[in-house]
Amino acid sequence: MKKVKKKIVNKGEYIMRAIPYLTPKQSTVMQMRYVEGRSYQQIADTLEIYEDTARKIMWRAKKVIHNAIEEGIEPEEIKNNLKRPLTSAEKELRRIHKVRLRVQKEI
Repeated sequence: MKKVKKKIVNKGEYIMRAIPYLTPKQSTVMQMRYVEGRSYQQIADTLEIYEDTARKIMWRAKKVIHNAIEEGIEPEEIKNNLKRPLTSAEKELRRIHKVRLRVQKEI
């Protein structure tokens, strides 16, 4: 059966409903930024991370929400659609693959 895309009426409301369903880091950063109105520097100081890291977490959270909106996914379904983190073995395999591709391009 083909999935019908739903039209999201209010993006702001959607984002507020989606926050609890993001990863814990993404949820925390979005909550601090949009609900509490903190700057990225304040978020970074509170979480003891770099400001760029806070921005990157926010960017990833926005990307997840944007993709969910584009696909017509309800906020409650976001967690089911998040990709699981790679294991260290999978990260190593990905790194090796990238190195091999680089070497092949050089030849």
